[in-house]
Amino acid sequence: MKAILILILILLVSGCSRDKIPTGGTVDVPLISEATVFGLNAPFSTSEDIRFTITKFQDLNVKKVRIWENWGLREPTQGTENWKPLDTKINAAKDNNLSIVLTLKPVGLDSSGNTYWYCDPAKANENSCVFQAQYEQDFKDYISNLTKRYSNKIDKIQFSNEWTSDYHFVGSEQDYVKYANWVYDITKANSPKTEVVLGSMTKWPFVIIAGCQLKTLNEVILDDGTVLSGKTAINQYCKNKLTIVNRTSYVLANAKYDKVDIHFYDDPDNWDEYIAALKTLTSKPIIITEFGGPDIEDPRFDAYDESVQSSELRKYMDKIRTLGVQEAYFFTLVQSSAAGINHPLSGLMKLVNNYPEAKPNYNVFKEYTTGSQQQNSTQNSKKGGFTVIISRLFNITK
Repeated sequence: MKAILILILILLVSGCSRDKIPTGGTVDVPLISEATVFGLNAPFSTSEDIRFTITKFQDLNVKKVRIWENWGLREPTQGTENWKPLDTKINAAKDNNLSIVLTLKPVGLDSSGNTYWYCDPAKANENSCVFQAQYEQDFKDYISNLTKRYSNKIDKIQFSNEWTSDYHFVGSEQDYVKYANWVYDITKANSPKTEVVLGSMTKWPFVIIAGCQLKTLNEVILDDGTVLSGKTAINQYCKNKLTIVNRTSYVLANAKYDKVDIHFYDDPDNWDEYIAALKTLTSKPIIITEFGGPDIEDPRFDAYDESVQSSELRKYMDKIRTLGVQEAYFFTLVQSSAAGINHPLSGLMKLVNNYPEAKPNYNVFKEYTTGSQQQNSTQNSKKGGFTVIISRLFNITK
């Protein structure tokens, strides 16, 4: 009887193992991280946007939303506040049981191209600015008012988007750390359940670290479609690029944060190497608030072919599930060619006669977010659905 019980136990354990590893062979697909959750960027600005997006949330089994916020819209002139538009967004999210990631974008110019009152005119652009010293207390007051008003209603908060680039954050790394640490300290005091995520980073500092310091890359796709093949070409590219690494290293060493955030596009074969490079600078948990593609200039295929787009999306999502990241947000629900969008074909839907229609990408994404892909996969023996996130790269107008 004892022998029979032992045999049954062995069979149960082997039957419940995460992956069946063939004798004498290797596992073709890496282990899937059960912690990974997926999401996407979606309209969440106007009431019409919100209604449309909530409908898609329900269809896609969405549970979370990322909202972009601009101080200049909350306080267009010093001492004059307008919280109603943000109240509408926060309330819509909470009414539909969505948890919130709030990205504070320090926009430098208003919709007319004028510098916001608190910005240094010499250090301001459409994405960011350096605050004038006499208005730094106003910024802290704004963060204090925001975190008190929505205390513990915001799951995650972060300051700035892609600050690794001086186009997206025009200030120095010292400026960034100062502002980010104010956000951290004030948030922890007023909204202790809110996690503070370091503002998002592009992959480029980690391309340099992986390619030229760790020597782990064999090919890199640049934003203009240029393909760098071989370590010699990659090393040549790295010359004069150390500034971005130094900027990133300083911030990661000196800022206060609970988690870090990185953006991935185009080259999923390298994403694990970028994660490894990031982990040389921090041990904090990682989320991805943007991932997507393909780049319209990518020479490897016809990026306009929607079947190519859907096969690439599947590669992205499969890869991310192996990285051990906690959350990953696809860019975007509805593709856009608006100024500043580097990947205008990256989307689950497209506008046809000014109305959004689903592309093949939509159903691919839905497979993952509803759990049907997981249940149908022979490589993944973990059961159950996914927690899903909707992220919003806002044209911040309200």
